[in-house]
Amino acid sequence: MAIILGTAGHIDHGKTSLIRALTGTDCDRLAEEKRRGITIELGFAAYELPDKERIGIVDVPGHERFVRAMVAGASGMDAALLVVAADEGVMPQTREHLEICTLLGLRAGLVALTKIDLVDEEWLEFARSEVQSFLRGTFLEQAPIFPVSATTGKGLDALRDALFALNENLTPQRRPDLFRMPIDRVFTMHGHGTVVTGTVIGGSLHEEENVAVFPSGRVFRARSLHNHGVRTSRLDAGQRAAVNLAGADTSDAARGDVLAMPGSLTPAESWLVELTALSSMKTPLKNRTEAHFHHGVRDMPARLRFFDRDRLMPGDTALCQVSFPRPMVGISGDRFVVRGFSPLRTLGGGLVLWPEAMRLRSRDTRAIERLRALPAMNAMDRTCAVLELAGVQGADLARLGRLTNIEKRILEKTMRALLANGRAFCFDHENQVFIGPDALEHLCLSCEKHMRDFHEANPAILGATRAELLSGWGGGLAPKLVHFTIERLLRTKRLEQTSGMLHLAGREPAKRGRGLETARRALHDAYAKAKSAPPNISELIREYGLSQADAENALKELCASGELIRVSRELYYIAPELERLRMTVVTWLKEHDEITPAQFRELTGLSRKYVIALLEYFDRAKTTMRVGDARRLRRG
Repeated sequence: MAIILGTAGHIDHGKTSLIRALTGTDCDRLAEEKRRGITIELGFAAYELPDKERIGIVDVPGHERFVRAMVAGASGMDAALLVVAADEGVMPQTREHLEICTLLGLRAGLVALTKIDLVDEEWLEFARSEVQSFLRGTFLEQAPIFPVSATTGKGLDALRDALFALNENLTPQRRPDLFRMPIDRVFTMHGHGTVVTGTVIGGSLHEEENVAVFPSGRVFRARSLHNHGVRTSRLDAGQRAAVNLAGADTSDAARGDVLAMPGSLTPAESWLVELTALSSMKTPLKNRTEAHFHHGVRDMPARLRFFDRDRLMPGDTALCQVSFPRPMVGISGDRFVVRGFSPLRTLGGGLVLWPEAMRLRSRDTRAIERLRALPAMNAMDRTCAVLELAGVQGADLARLGRLTNIEKRILEKTMRALLANGRAFCFDHENQVFIGPDALEHLCLSCEKHMRDFHEANPAILGATRAELLSGWGGGLAPKLVHFTIERLLRTKRLEQTSGMLHLAGREPAKRGRGLETARRALHDAYAKAKSAPPNISELIREYGLSQADAENALKELCASGELIRVSRELYYIAPELERLRMTVVTWLKEHDEITPAQFRELTGLSRKYVIALLEYFDRAKTTMRVGDARRLRRG
């Protein structure tokens, strides 16, 4: 896997000329760049090594007005090539570019001392000494310095050897399982349609695969792929790429959007990040400051909010909530840079911890501590911490991958170990959704409280049905999570189930009132007598003079015990009769392809009111499936 090398340095220090001398590619492609003699936009080239691997090179603008473009280019780099002109030495953008590279997490690189043909040996030695002093204490402190001339070619061979060695020894930190390509250009190519370009920062993409443009999430087919102008069937992390999106218009993608697999990223309007203020800042960074937030190729206005302070002093680091006017997409571990509005200067940068919205308050000290500790944790502890922070919502493997930045293969192995030792629980096996033990215990306690309140409000009723818990206490939760919680409470004897009613362990209902007993007997007898054409509950309440409360409680008990089954809002059937009608439908469908409402009506002699309600119930019960106006037998 070849590295991506990016230039850094002041304007007119020879970055573009050096790349042209190394690769033969002129990265200044715009007419304005050629006319003015300065780099305005990002440029890209490929340097072929002796072993035929190709290093991707990103040429960035050096002018202070174009630092925005420099940050966009630096976001995909694995290493930096810091360029300092021997005749001018260290200049303002030399310092700012190095600070940006540091904030973006770069830890390797080379230094080129250019334009040596313009100075004598004494001045060259002075320039080298100045650069060494400047680099002291930075990630380039031990980096070799190569005096070179793009004009004469002097020193280029040594630099080429160093590039080969750097590529050999540096292992890029990229997710192999999560394809992402920040888009830096969108254009139309005659005969092909819409093309987007960028640098692949993770995973791979195959020709003809479906791919989504985020944050919109719109899906397109990758009709053709190119790497540095050469057509390929697959793009891998670290490669410069152009993707032809079938069916897309230029309005469907924009600079700063991200190309990724459908459903792999979640757009959000606020993130939690670890922000470090530059030590070179003259003033502290105030709480609720508005700034430019640079992430990948995107430059988004943002508001910064600290949880434990009113201001961030130069050189200090703090947890920060970043709020955006529009959704952004990212994963934990991404790097970012923050720049001020006025004056337009770099303020700081850092690490994305939680690329989703989270309700967090200053008093949530445990959550804050867990968030701050995430980057230093091993895979198992980080996964446990993320599950804890995810709370009762839980997380599937895709979400865990975004929030832990752990590749799927390792994450699956980690989850198996956590499940085995009770540090995680899977409440949805079909979709592999997990929850942490603390969140599960919180749900158990909440459910127990709900049951205590229910018993107090209904002293004569033994308990509640699962359906009541699902729609009441579990109204805002995933149904599978509600059932999982109930089963855990039953296994641990904190809840009990009697005659289909759920209740707290040891629960003894108060002495039953005569009204409830009367209602229970009356309703059971009425439905048994009515057989296939029962009246609705409102009619029975009036006919037998029952109170609404007694009738409702009686129905709950009869349904919980399985004696009655609710078919529609006010229509109940005695269980044996409903089973007889179901078998009537099944027998018919075993001899015929389908049954219509009219045929079912003719078979049973029932009115349309009953026919439609019964057929819809059989659909819900998975006995039949609707095809047009008819029903067919559901297989399996």
